[in-house]
Amino acid sequence: MLEKGYLKCNYSEGMFSDECFINFKGSFERGTGFGGNYMIAKDKVIVKDETSGLIPILITTRKEKTSNILIDGAIDVEAGTFFSVPNEEIVYDKN
Repeated sequence: MLEKGYLKCNYSEGMFSDECFINFKGSFERGTGFGGNYMIAKDKVIVKDETSGLIPILITTRKEKTSNILIDGAIDVEAGTFFSVPNEEIVYDKN
């Protein structure tokens, strides 16, 4: 079973009222998305302040310094698109 967690991100308003643009450490390295940003359903972002928050993720593999993750609720990322992110950017789900 995949481990659940949350990834620290920056967000901004999307083109429509039900979406947000997000970016995070690991998103720029892929060279995809809209200027390094990805769209996610707005109700998936846990807002911390005006520009930062958390997004739900599934952790597929964890290494010493990085983990491969899938983003839950991403709109413009194909299913099965993995991101490699630093472990310190992940907040682990206690459930």
